[in-house]
Amino acid sequence: MVVKFTNIVPTIKELRKAIVESEVQADKTTDHAALIIMEEFFKRTPVWSGETIRNYAWGKGKKASGSPKGAIGSGPPGPTGSMAMGAEPRRPANEAAVMSELQGLIADPKLGDMHLTNLVRADKWDLVDNGSAPTPDRARNPGGVTKIAMQIARARIQGEFK
Repeated sequence: MVVKFTNIVPTIKELRKAIVESEVQADKTTDHAALIIMEEFFKRTPVWSGETIRNYAWGKGKKASGSPKGAIGSGPPGPTGSMAMGAEPRRPANEAAVMSELQGLIADPKLGDMHLTNLVRADKWDLVDNGSAPTPDRARNPGGVTKIAMQIARARIQGEFK
């Protein structure tokens, strides 16, 4: 008995094309998920100086790296303790800087794992992330940041990518 395979080369070309197309779609999906995650982290992070917001850092295909950055905006922070989350005067400029960096990173069409970190001093991040900033008795966001932001982001992502 003789078995003969035909049209192998065109089939392999079609398979390779399908793989490339699926990688492009996976990259777009990953990039969109990163934007959702960043948005949810912003919503949960209280702002006084803007330093914590400014120090969110992303890496694509590798862990984010760098040294802490100073906050953007030197005007008075205002009475942030009595403001609604999101209304702080130093929030927009610092969020915009992080989003600009993230947009530059996701412009790379190469598929890769996305890594988010915060480069602010560990003791400051711990206060914010645990919902104890600026002090436990005056916490602006007692629920904390990471756990709740990730739960909300996961629910949004699952809803959008069904």
